[in-house]
Amino acid sequence: MEIGKMTQLNVLDLSHNLLVGGIPPQLANLKVLVDLNLSHSGLSGNIPEEVEKLAYTMKVTQMCDVYSFGVLALEIIKGKHLGEYITVLANSSTMDHHVQLSDFLDERLPYPEDRVNELLVFIIKLASSCLVETPKSRPTMQFISHKLSSMDAYAHPLFL
Repeated sequence: MEIGKMTQLNVLDLSHNLLVGGIPPQLANLKVLVDLNLSHSGLSGNIPEEVEKLAYTMKVTQMCDVYSFGVLALEIIKGKHLGEYITVLANSSTMDHHVQLSDFLDERLPYPEDRVNELLVFIIKLASSCLVETPKSRPTMQFISHKLSSMDAYAHPLFL
């Protein structure tokens, strides 16, 4: 079915896929579309003006910066690209759930000692809060910077 004929489609998520080519101009026919995500795809070109305001990737804001920080921080800790795990984190609030450190750590490294473990859990929770799907619900980069700066380095020494 042609995408422009799906007139009742209200959410379109084309992120994290192997699609390449131009963005279909038929997107302009989707009058009830309220959410469009084209991030991390091979699609290129112009988004129809009518739906441009819905795209996650059209406007660079502080909330995009904080999202990028969250992805980068978690990829460094995990030691590889997060792939579809980003979607899981964006759709669930890790801040409200118990973090399983083993799910996030680079498998090639030894499991950290308790004091480093606590620090990593704190950073993972903070970075995960940056991946919330709704940009307005993400913390500001200033908040993240303040939280990281206020960590008591003497209470949690990384190096002895």
